[in-house]
Amino acid sequence: MNRGFSLVEMLSVVAIISIVALIGFYNLGQQKSNSNDDIATIEDVFWRARNWARNHNVCTQIAIKGQTMTISSFIETDCSVPFKGALTFVFAVTIPVSTTLGAFTPSSPFIFNQNGGTIYNQPGTFVVTNAKGASTTFTVYPVIGQVRVKQ
Repeated sequence: MNRGFSLVEMLSVVAIISIVALIGFYNLGQQKSNSNDDIATIEDVFWRARNWARNHNVCTQIAIKGQTMTISSFIETDCSVPFKGALTFVFAVTIPVSTTLGAFTPSSPFIFNQNGGTIYNQPGTFVVTNAKGASTTFTVYPVIGQVRVKQ
């Protein structure tokens, strides 16, 4: 009576384990890629708002409602908060629920002035958290509106 495994049986088991492992690694890579896509999309929102303000000589604001980030513009001399006039819609994007959007600091909505800088005396920050709990901080510097991303 033969009690061992044949070479074909062992190779079959190794092949099945390899396939399962590859599927798992692919899914891990896909999740990281989706998270990076969300971060890139959020960074794009900041740059769009800043550039819209500079190119059109208007104030722009980024507002968050649920998972949607909306850029609106308004014409004002001092870009004061809160703006009470009519907003002009510029752009909106919905971020997947796997990414948690934080609040703007120092205030919400986040506002860029006509020069592309912010209306605040200190750098503004915005923190997002992905499904795994890793956070990314967006920092916008006041004078020039430079956006920095720290993961």
